[in-house]
Formats: sequence, C-alpha cells, structure tokens
Amino acid sequence: MYKNMILIENTNYSIPIISAIIISLIIYKNAFKNGNYTCNNLVTNTYLYVILCLVLFHIFMIYFAENITIDMFLDISKNYNINVILLISIAILFGLLMIFKHMYKNIFISHLFLFILVGFFGFCNSFLYTLLKMEGLYEKVILVVLFIIILCTFLFYKYQKILSKYINEKFYFIVILCVILVCIIELILIFTNTYSLDIMFIMSTIIIGAFIYILLYHTKKLSQIKKTDCEEALKNCNSEDKKNCNSQNYPSYPQKSWDIFNAIVVLFQRISEIFLGKKR
Repeated sequence: MYKNMILIENTNYSIPIISAIIISLIIYKNAFKNGNYTCNNLVTNTYLYVILCLVLFHIFMIYFAENITIDMFLDISKNYNINVILLISIAILFGLLMIFKHMYKNIFISHLFLFILVGFFGFCNSFLYTLLKMEGLYEKVILVVLFIIILCTFLFYKYQKILSKYINEKFYFIVILCVILVCIIELILIFTNTYSLDIMFIMSTIIIGAFIYILLYHTKKLSQIKKTDCEEALKNCNSEDKKNCNSQNYPSYPQKSWDIFNAIVVLFQRISEIFLGKKR
C-alpha cells in the first residue's frame, strides 16, 4: 500500500516536471539568441511560456495541496488575524507585480519573479485543487478550460477582422471596471452573509465572460506586434539613451505571457466554483 502511494506521488510529479523541462529547453532554443530575447516567432514563444506557467502552476498546486493541510491553515487563522495576513499578502503581491512589470528588460529577474508569482498562485489555488480532486472534478474542469481557450483562440484568428472591431481599449476598460464592480459586490455579499449559490453562478458567469474578453484582448495585442517593430524595440530599449523605446513591442516573454496566464487561472477558478457549486 505504501509503495503504491509513493508510485502515485512520483507519477503526479514526474510527468509535469519532465514536461516543464522539455518546454524550457524549447523556449531556450527558440526565444533567445546571443544571451538576449529574439523576435522570431513572438506569438509562439509567448504561448510556450504560457504553457510552461500552467505546468508549473499544476506542480505547485499538487505540492502545496500535499504539504499544507486544512488543519495547518486553521492553526494559522487562530494565532494570527486572517484579514491582516490577507492585506499583507495582497500588498506583497502588488509590489512583486510592479517590480515584475518594470524590470521587463532584466531576463534573470523577470524569470525569477515569474516563477515566484506562479508559485504564489499555485499556493492560493491548492485548496481549490484539493476540493476538485476530492469530488473527481479536476480533470473535467481542465478539459472545459482548455476547450474554451482553444475555441476562443480559433474563433479569434478565423474572424479576426470582425472581432477586432469590438476588442479595443475602450471596451477593455469597461470590462475591467465591470470585473472590479463584480468583485466589490461579491465582497459585500460575503461580509453580510448574503452570498448564495444562485448569486455565485451569476457572478462567476459574468467573470468568465469578462476574462474570455481579456484573454482575447491580450491575444490581439500580441498578434499586432510585427517582427520589424519588435526588433526596433529590442534595439532602442537596450540602447544607452533608450530613445524611442516602445516597451509594448519589446519581446519580454515572461511579462507578455503573464497577462494570458492570469486570465486562464481566473477562468479555472470560476469554472471550478460552478462545478463545485453544482455538487452541493
């Protein structure tokens, strides 16, 4: 019995770790040249980073789910004010994100912070992973998320001219405001003990729709970067005077992949909530 448990744990870790190593080697070969980023295959390289982040996210969720129990979490909440811990965690996360975004030219720091941020997200979702596994829903949720991403990406590239009219800065700003408003409403309902399953389904559906739009928005921005513009940004931003540096066109793959990865994680969270809600 003990040997079988060890075998299962090794299987859980070995395949994702081997996958992460293989993807990392492919990224190193295709996304770098002479110790710096390359503009060749910008979209492909960015999505390779997204896939790598998702694999690492899965590994971190497994690790924290196996090593941090609910009892440990309850002990921490007894000894410390959970609201203070949450506020400190949010402040640290915000600080890390600001540094991460600002240090887009520093390859080492960008990758280090990407690894830390993915690990933090893995930790935050480890309890969700445990619940999904207990209910036998984890694989179903993953398949639904993958289906949505593949379908939306396919439709975007197939009908790019039509969809591009509605995927712009103006609508993106409105969507972000809607997401903030929904989150505020959810917090108010939670603190007033009026948050119900029906409301959760409605809120999660709105957030899923919003983050599908956000995912397509960042995909559009990525697809609009021409190789010549990328190479110009790479040259200008790395020059001493940094004249005409356009950071939006700079091939900072960790930063560019982060926005897409973040949107996918939110989709995973909200779809998980809907699946778990139906089980109650």
